[in-house]
Amino acid sequence: MYWIWVWLVTSLSFYVGAQLLKGVTIRGFGQALALSLVFGLLSATLGWVLDFLATPLNWLTFGLFHLVVDALLITIADWLLKGVSVRNFWWALALAAVVAVVNNIVFWMF
Repeated sequence: MYWIWVWLVTSLSFYVGAQLLKGVTIRGFGQALALSLVFGLLSATLGWVLDFLATPLNWLTFGLFHLVVDALLITIADWLLKGVSVRNFWWALALAAVVAVVNNIVFWMF
């Protein structure tokens, strides 16, 4: 049940990010669910490897480099999904920051 909750909250975070950022377009909440699922799978596989390789950079940037890894994963997920459009890497980085903030707020509240 916990993983469904995380999936829904992350989907909501992506949807909110798309509403706030003009360089990000998500066709609907269904696409946000798909984006969250693909992002989660990429994060569990490729993201884990990238985070491991970037560990020294994460130490130097106090973990902020993790946002760069998330932006790369969002860009890859954008390539894989129709109905999701992220204009460039900088918009993906902004979306990663919005998702991180919204997720932290929601999980802090509950």
